[in-house]
Amino acid sequence: MLEPCHLESALEVCACPGHLTDLLRERGVRTVSLDGRYAAEVRGDMHHLPFKDSTFDLVAWRHGLEHSPLPYLALWEGMRVSREWLLVVVPWQTPKSINWPGHFSVLTKVEWERMFALLGLETVICEEGDMSETAESRVDMEWRYLLRRRR
Repeated sequence: MLEPCHLESALEVCACPGHLTDLLRERGVRTVSLDGRYAAEVRGDMHHLPFKDSTFDLVAWRHGLEHSPLPYLALWEGMRVSREWLLVVVPWQTPKSINWPGHFSVLTKVEWERMFALLGLETVICEEGDMSETAESRVDMEWRYLLRRRR
């Protein structure tokens, strides 16, 4: 999914347990992981990222934005510290995802895409994925968005 991007640096927000950080580092991308609760390199709040403007090529949330009561603000902060790219992976709106502890913003595909558009983000890639242990169950479906700041 990240093939269209040329990446040298990345920030993974809500890096629990940091699978994306590991994947990016394997590709040679300098990656910082940030989380407010778990063992990450930097502890912080996704709504007030402790980095200067345009610090990273990519800012990514893998199952993090749905934990925010203010996803617009979190995305705005991600846009601030990203030079161009954002990666957002969020669960589908299902009874399981809505009732999962700590989920505040489990939105529909249309709602996520409207939010991205209102913030001036272009959807480069949107993929449907399954993170279930058995692919045929399709219980834990997710949307994977590669976004670019509009030029």
